[in-house]
Amino acid sequence: MKIIKFLVALAATVGLTVLLNNNFNVKGLPFPAFGKLLSPFEGYWHNGEPLAKSIGGMTVEGLTANAKVVYDDRQIPHIFAENDADAVFIQGYLHAQNRLWEMEFIARAAGGQLSEVLGDRILRGAMTTVDVDKLMRRRGNLADAVRTVEEWKKDAETWSLVEAYCKGANTFITPLVFKDYPIEYKIFGVAPTDWTPLKMALIQKYMAMDLAAGENDVAATNAKTLFGSDFDFVFPEYFKEESPIVPSGTAFPAATSAVLPKATDKNDALTLLPYPDILDEMQPERSNGSNNWAVAASKTHNKKPILCGDPHLGLRLPSIWFEIQITTPDMNAYGVSIPGVPNVIIGFNNDIAWTQTNVGHDVTDWYSIKWTNATHSEYIVDGAPRKVETRIEDIIVKGIGTIKDTVKLTAFGPILTENDTMPNANLAYRWLANEITTALPTVFMKLNKAKNYDEYAAAISGFNLPAQNFAFACRNGDIALRVQGKFPIRKKEQGRFVQDGSTMASRWTQFIPAAATPQYNNPSRGYVSSANQHSTDPTYPYYYSSENFETYRGRTVNKMLDTMNDITVDQMKKMQNSTFNLNAAEALPLLLKNLDRTSLTAADQLIINDLAAWNYHHD
Repeated sequence: MKIIKFLVALAATVGLTVLLNNNFNVKGLPFPAFGKLLSPFEGYWHNGEPLAKSIGGMTVEGLTANAKVVYDDRQIPHIFAENDADAVFIQGYLHAQNRLWEMEFIARAAGGQLSEVLGDRILRGAMTTVDVDKLMRRRGNLADAVRTVEEWKKDAETWSLVEAYCKGANTFITPLVFKDYPIEYKIFGVAPTDWTPLKMALIQKYMAMDLAAGENDVAATNAKTLFGSDFDFVFPEYFKEESPIVPSGTAFPAATSAVLPKATDKNDALTLLPYPDILDEMQPERSNGSNNWAVAASKTHNKKPILCGDPHLGLRLPSIWFEIQITTPDMNAYGVSIPGVPNVIIGFNNDIAWTQTNVGHDVTDWYSIKWTNATHSEYIVDGAPRKVETRIEDIIVKGIGTIKDTVKLTAFGPILTENDTMPNANLAYRWLANEITTALPTVFMKLNKAKNYDEYAAAISGFNLPAQNFAFACRNGDIALRVQGKFPIRKKEQGRFVQDGSTMASRWTQFIPAAATPQYNNPSRGYVSSANQHSTDPTYPYYYSSENFETYRGRTVNKMLDTMNDITVDQMKKMQNSTFNLNAAEALPLLLKNLDRTSLTAADQLIINDLAAWNYHHD
């Protein structure tokens, strides 16, 4: 009997040991090896230890010259290197050391590779990781990132920076053992993988989605169908009260008839489409908004220009930003970087300062396809049938295996869903960011080194992603703002509504010349500013649209700056922290004036009294 008990106990111990030291699945969901996860020697306990910070000379293999990293009292790293490659190498190392899971997760989310590490899990509502992966692959994110890497390889300067950054990240990643994994890897039972140029391109793709994937084509189409001739009154494209980024009255280069397409109006035949939009879950957060401005020396107390920036991206932990300083013999840049890509993205050097806000032009289009058969393998373009092309996507799902997804491709873009119960079913999707690429590492390396307006302008001229408002200030007194990016030349209202996918005339094919993009420097009013509002007033010769342009913050900023002189840094800080709501200040008096108070209770009246006494500050 004792032997039997011993054997049973031994079997149970061995079984439990095997179970706790191996990943396993429950109803298809993967679970980590709990024994390893809970181990005091290599499990999550080890992640409670503070991360060692190297102060002094770096001895990691891969550097070509002497270099060091110094951490200040806020634990911000300051890189000192003798050349660009070593500086970027160290930045890659530090990003991986501090933000490895964040880098991995964002790249996988953008590339449709979440299921490979998370399995098939419900993320939000009814959407699973597999659903998100399919959507990202069908959008073309992964395929476009592959193309971006090939474009980077064509430019020696860009590719050297990409390789140096990846080598630095991998110098940290490669020797990692289980006890050193970031806690997220232990929880999900996966191991870190090499950082690659493809992952870097996917980080770039994620940022483009976060900033420039917004559109209201289906909603606007339905609204115009329902409101008819009243649509433009209810949803005007421009409010006369607005204060655009480029001041009204600024002269723009004329658009020639050979460049600007003739306006067409096919919106009278719009029909009601399923709503809401399938990409509602993926839309940029509407409560986000950024502000930036630069005031000229003539308006400041110390007669030096001041630049301010509030990039209000979504709050998360860890932050999307990574504060850093990078110093080489010809560069001394300080500011914030984005883990996964090199250089300082927003910041300053010895001579200039720069910051960005999102432009927000609608660069996403939907097209209604005229199918010839029930299988949707053929459609009509310009009166002739055309075969649908396909792309097979292999999606690896942890605990399940490989799922193959067939993506249908038309001349107007991919079909994101064919399920008639889903919104946007059988519409083709076209997104500007999937058709252009940019040498992002080189753009910001040049910007980090720029010493004056001309070098700033030359650096950002290579930024061809969906646009950003680059505000600029220089020690010599120059200030400027450039709405920098790639802008399609559109017909009137093209892209505002779901378009006719049976004619190639519905596609835009050209871009606004760089010299004609909205920009200005050293204005007589003494400041430049942006707050996600219209780039220009309606006199601008090229058409662009968005239902999400901000109409209040830009006016608030400009009204404040118009009345300010002898400005100090402390005044600018106070202005950045202002909670004044111009929308409330304009709307609430009208609402109260027209309120029927005859049926108000005593409690209601107290609320109305509080509103009437409000100073329109959210304090």
